[in-house]
Amino acid sequence: MPAPFDRVVIVGAGLMGRGIAQACAGHGCEVVITDQSAACAEAAATEIDRGLAFLAERGIVSPAPAGVTCRVGLDDLPERVPVVVEAITEDLEAKRRLFAALEERVPRSTIFTSNTSSLRVTDMASGLHDPSRLIGMHFIMPAQVVPVVEIVRGEVTSDETLAVARAFSAAIGKRPIVVNRDIPGFVLNRLQHALHREAYHLMTLGVTTAEEIDLGVKLALAPRFLSTGLLEQKDLSGMEVHYAVAQGLYPDLCTDSVPRGVLPALIAEGRLGVRTGRGFFDWTRVDVPRHVERRLALHVDALRLAAAAGAGAR
Repeated sequence: MPAPFDRVVIVGAGLMGRGIAQACAGHGCEVVITDQSAACAEAAATEIDRGLAFLAERGIVSPAPAGVTCRVGLDDLPERVPVVVEAITEDLEAKRRLFAALEERVPRSTIFTSNTSSLRVTDMASGLHDPSRLIGMHFIMPAQVVPVVEIVRGEVTSDETLAVARAFSAAIGKRPIVVNRDIPGFVLNRLQHALHREAYHLMTLGVTTAEEIDLGVKLALAPRFLSTGLLEQKDLSGMEVHYAVAQGLYPDLCTDSVPRGVLPALIAEGRLGVRTGRGFFDWTRVDVPRHVERRLALHVDALRLAAAAGAGAR
C-alpha cells in the first residue's frame, strides 16, 4: 500500500479492534494495536493471526498481510501515523480522555477516528484543542469482512479530515457510507434497532418466538435485502402498494422510547448471551468458537454472492 496509509494505530484490542486490525493488515497497512489490558493485547495477537489466515485461505485478504504489533498502553506510539482508530468501550468520558491523551502523543497531521456505534462525534471532540481532526468511522461487525463503513462528520469536522477518512476507507477495502448529520446511531444502527424493537415487541406480546423471528430474517428478509436492498425493493414492487400498507401498519408498530418486555427481562435473569450460556437461545451445549467460524464463512459466501449479483449497483 502506498503512503500515507501504510500504518495505523488502533486503540482497543477487543472484538471490534481485532476485526479492524485484520481488515487493515490484510490490505497492506501495518498495524499497531494497543490496549490497557496486557491479557487482552496478548489474546488479540493470537486471534488476529488466526483470523488473517482464515481470510487469506478464502481470498479475502492478501496471503502476505502487513505486520501487526500488539502493545499495552499509549507509550511508544509510532512517530508517524496518518490515522488512529479508537475502538474502546462505548463510554463518552473514556473516549474524551483517550483523545486528549492521544493529542499529546501523535503529530498534528494525524486524524482521529472513532468506531463508536451510537455516540455523537461532536460530543467526543469537545475537549480537543483541534476538534476538526476527529471523525466517526463506524465499522460493522464482523469488521474484517463487511465491506462498508459509516463515516460520520461532527459539527466541526474539517473537509480535509473527511477526505482522509474516505481515502483510508478505500485503502483498506471499505466502501464509505457518509453520514451528513451527527445523530446518535447514525444510519445502520438506527435501522437495525428499529427492527430489533419490533422483534422484541412481537415476542413480548406472544405473537411469535425468537426461533421463528430469526428463521424469517435469515430465509426471507436477509436474502431479499441482499439482492434488492431496503428501498430498491419498494421501487420494484410499486410505491403505491407500499404506501397503502404503511398507512394501515404504521399506527400499530411499536414506538416504545425505552426497552421493555423481553429484553430487560432476559437481562434481569442474567441471560446475557454466549458469555453466560443463555440469551434468546441456549448455548450451553454449543461449540461457540466453531459456531462463530461457520457463521463468518457463511457471511463471506453471502458477500461473494452479492458481489456476483451486482449488489450495490444497478
